[in-house]
This record gives sequence, C-alpha cells and structure tokens, in this order.
Amino acid sequence: MDESRKIIEDIVSDVLDNIDDTKSENVEKKSIGIFIGPEGGFSDAEFAKLDASGATGISLGKTILRAELAAAVAISKIIQ
Repeated sequence: MDESRKIIEDIVSDVLDNIDDTKSENVEKKSIGIFIGPEGGFSDAEFAKLDASGATGISLGKTILRAELAAAVAISKIIQ
C-alpha cells in the first residue's frame, strides 16, 4: 500500500471513530459524499445536477491538488 493511501485511510478512520463516539443527542449524524472534480473543474451541467440534488459545495482553494490530497483536505474542512 502506498504511503499517501495509508495516510488517507488513517484520517478517514479517525473521522469515523470520532463520529461514532459522539453521544450527544443534539448532534445530527448525516451521510456525506465528497466529489473531487477534474483538474479543469466541474462543468456547468455537473454543477446544475449537484445544485438540483441539494449538494453543498466547499472550496479547497485555487491550487490544483492531487486526488489523494484533495480528499484529505476536504475531510479536514468538513470536520472543522
């Protein structure tokens, strides 16, 4: 297993452990999907479909990231 994949799997595991350990009745657990776009970004049609489905977008910044790093950055923004 390459090192970047192992790091991401460890991050995801930690996030899931923290979610599972949440016992507060005031915390709503939700399913989250993370869509990492291509280097050129999502097309207008893809944005329209995501908007129609009720998706909420976040920006990872202007720098183009490798998919592995983009996933880790997205997870970190979600859990902040």
